[in-house]
Amino acid sequence: MKRNLYILGIATAMTFAIPACNSFLDVKPLDRNPDPDFLKKTSNVEALLTQGYNLTFAENFVGGEIVRASELYGDNINFIRAVGADENEFVSQSFSIFNGVARNNWNTAYKAIYQTNITIDATEKNLYPADVAVKNRILGEALALRALAHFELVRLFGLPFNTSPTTNPGVPIIDKYIATPEEASIRRPRNRVSEVYDFVIKDLQRAIPLLPETNGNGRIGRWAAKALLARVYFNKEDYANARTQADEVIKSGRFKMPAPSDDAVTVPFKAIGDVPTPDGVVFQIISSGSDDVSGKLRGAFWNQVEESVPLPINNALNEELKARGGTRFTKFVAQPSKIANQPFCTKYVQAGNGAVNIPYIRLAEMFLIRGEAAAVAGDAVAARADLNAVRRVAQATEDNATSDPAAVRRLIQSERRVEFFCEGDRWHELRRLKATNIRNNVGFDNKKGLMKVPDTETRVWGNNYEQN
Repeated sequence: MKRNLYILGIATAMTFAIPACNSFLDVKPLDRNPDPDFLKKTSNVEALLTQGYNLTFAENFVGGEIVRASELYGDNINFIRAVGADENEFVSQSFSIFNGVARNNWNTAYKAIYQTNITIDATEKNLYPADVAVKNRILGEALALRALAHFELVRLFGLPFNTSPTTNPGVPIIDKYIATPEEASIRRPRNRVSEVYDFVIKDLQRAIPLLPETNGNGRIGRWAAKALLARVYFNKEDYANARTQADEVIKSGRFKMPAPSDDAVTVPFKAIGDVPTPDGVVFQIISSGSDDVSGKLRGAFWNQVEESVPLPINNALNEELKARGGTRFTKFVAQPSKIANQPFCTKYVQAGNGAVNIPYIRLAEMFLIRGEAAAVAGDAVAARADLNAVRRVAQATEDNATSDPAAVRRLIQSERRVEFFCEGDRWHELRRLKATNIRNNVGFDNKKGLMKVPDTETRVWGNNYEQN
């Protein structure tokens, strides 16, 4: 999918969800809503869906800012060069409503949700002519995108599911196209964390049977939606359902791990542009020289001038990778020779220092989810096999001896850090595992460690808006 795909003249029919002064949860000014005739053309609805993709996987949301925020939240980064107003708030864990990272994620996500809701509404009302298979695909993709956006938002702005999910605030659920002034005037409070998870799961369960097994490159198909559902269940600590979904993805035959070699770990990070999903990847975000989504991630973790890398990794992670990472250490970590420099991640420059596709869901995650779920169920043999499937690709030492399920589970949890560093996974893991001191004595259940809902909401709904 080309992110810059538009139908010529579409901007004259509507403006794509860019508000003037309203809240990003609010209806966009009504003169920006699509004309009813606009939604009677299939190609226009397809364009709305494409814009939903563009926004969801933009560098200001899933394509970059989500990962950068999650790494800044966690304990993988050496903050010696994390300078700037936004970064300083992460370092001190003292956030303002004006934090640019929060604004980027929140505003871009709700713009994406707005697009998907128009698409869903037009499809459910049969406003445009298309056969059943086309309408099912469009509806399935829009539902999956809407679920993904809500899920990433609740993980970023809410406490984890394992701490009072029915009372802790998550994010507002926007589940319909808001088309009238009366609907726009309704205040939209934050739903509870459990409500958001239930909504996300329902959307994905509805989307999966509608989606084709194979879809256009960079578009969500059935297996990508199942993989996302496995991630959602895993974060909810519903290990039985997470295992089922991950197992189906692995056994689908659609994906395979890279063949073991010195360069195997780099395969998921070398694709550029509209090319088939590489081995080891379930879903990738397409990036190219003319439409580079990967720039924010590349710029966060890498720089041609080594001493200018904004977010080098810290010594604890560096030593852990050195001890257990195998080729993940030799291929993904630069060890500068200059005394003042710090080791840094090179995942996003495996194909050179230009655009690269971003692996959003990797097959290794499915193996580690299935493996940990097996360990929870007491099956150490199956858990160990999945752990070794990941280690084998990285030429790391395999484990053929550990027989205690709890011990294998701890190994799998530890494996995630060296497998997914600089991919935005670590902070979510620390919270799932109830770390009492992620950084600065701020633990998994402390709102001090969370960005605030940005000023784009508080200035509309007032200072009494439920805040972190």
